This record gives sequence, structure tokens and C-alpha cells, in this order.
Amino acid sequence: MGGNLGDVAATLHGAEAQLAAHPQIRVKACSRRYRTTPVGADAGTPFLNSAVEIATDLEPLALLDYVQAVENGFGRVRTVHWGPRTLDIDLLFAVPAVIQSTPRLTLPHPHLWYRRFVLEPLSDIAGDELIAPYGHPVNHFMALWRTNWRVGVFASTACASQNAIVRAAAERFPDRRIAPWTPGQPRPELLAAIGDATGIKPLFLLLPEDVATATQALVDAITAAEDTPVPI
Repeated sequence: MGGNLGDVAATLHGAEAQLAAHPQIRVKACSRRYRTTPVGADAGTPFLNSAVEIATDLEPLALLDYVQAVENGFGRVRTVHWGPRTLDIDLLFAVPAVIQSTPRLTLPHPHLWYRRFVLEPLSDIAGDELIAPYGHPVNHFMALWRTNWRVGVFASTACASQNAIVRAAAERFPDRRIAPWTPGQPRPELLAAIGDATGIKPLFLLLPEDVATATQALVDAITAAEDTPVPI
């Protein structure tokens, strides 16, 4: 859960209470609150983020309906993608594993593995939990982004956009060793793929071919992985 508009600490507390109020949801654990770096060109000011572990027999889409109603109740307005918000609630992963991919919901959350604003609070309450099908627990990814990690950009066919994206991102993050990548080379910790990534093993960030959009997506991912959330 997170937000950056209004009294976010009070909102997060209220959202936890709303989860607990549902007859088919039991709140098992809540993390500390963390101040985190905004991700996205229009995200605004720093966020507060936290994680909540629940037990429920709701189906995933029914749970999504409920948490979106909670968001709406706290004044969530969806006008700008990744813009400022009063409250955002994401479903991350389930134990036992639930694998789902629909237009409305993907489980596990496809960006969970590199977003420090998710991993830090999640590690408070579920650090040793294995994320299927990622094959690693939460704390594995926490440790990964504390190393001197690298960024690679893969393109299935030679294209000008690959080099353009690498150059633009490298200007923003000169210490991150951003470079084109091809299979057979040592794999970077954060791999981004343009277009067809058939045969590339997960986990990777899939980029569109439009240079500006792809560059922003890669910048957002690196920003999220570089963040150092501060507990408050």
C-alpha cells in the first residue's frame, strides 16, 4: 500500500482497518511505514509505503474489487498513470501460489522483484516467503539490489532503438554500467528486453519499441531498484 497525497499515514492505518473489517479477510501482519522515492515522471512527491499480510478465501478478482473500493473510499482518482495518489493497493503474491494473468490482474505482481519500495516493507513480514514462479524468496531480491548490480538491454534483432535507449538511460545513471546485452554474455541483474523476448529466461523488464516510452520505463525501473526506503 502507498500514497503521497494528504495524511498518508492516517490513510494507510484506515486502509488496514478497512481490510480487517471485511468478513472474509483476516489481517495477519503489517510492516513498518517507509518513505520512498516517487517512481514515474509525473509521480510527484515522496511516498509512504507499507505491506500487509492477509488470510482470505476471496478469489483474486473479488479481492481486487474490494481493495479498489477501499482505494476509492480514500479519494483515489485515476487520471494520471503513476501519478500522485491518496492510496494505492497492489496485490503482490499468494501462498500457496496463485498464478494469474488477466487484463485486470497479474499474480505475482510483475514488477515486485525489482521495486525496493515494495520489497523493503514486504521483507518486514514475509522476507523468507518464496515467490512462485520466481523461484526465490523476498530477501533474495532485497540482497540483489544491494550489490553493484548492472543493467542490460536486449533486442531480438538489431535496432537503432536499443542503442538509443542505452545511451539515454546511461546519461541518467552513469554508474550503473548500462549496456546492450546478448545471450551468452554474463546476465545483468536488471535485464530489459525490447519487443520479442522469446527464449529469454525470466525475470526481465519488457520494453516497448518507442524510444521515449521505453527509456522512461527503464529509468523508472532503475529508480525503483536504486531506492533506499527509510522507515519512519
